[in-house]
Amino acid sequence: MALLLVFAHSVQGREATDLEVEAWSGLLADVDAAEAMEAARAHFRTESRPLWPADIRRATVDKLSGVDAWMADRS
Repeated sequence: MALLLVFAHSVQGREATDLEVEAWSGLLADVDAAEAMEAARAHFRTESRPLWPADIRRATVDKLSGVDAWMADRS
């Protein structure tokens, strides 16, 4: 998770803190590290806003569990 935050924050011009690493690690404990990193890269290819744990979840765990389809049906 530290590597993911260092990458994301370097793109955003910030420094990752130990507290952020701990918080993100808890929020993304069930996400594969390689998948999380790819989701971060994909985010920065198409988005100009900051990256948040929810962005990683939507691109990985939620996508696989069908949450995206469920949310689309509710719109």
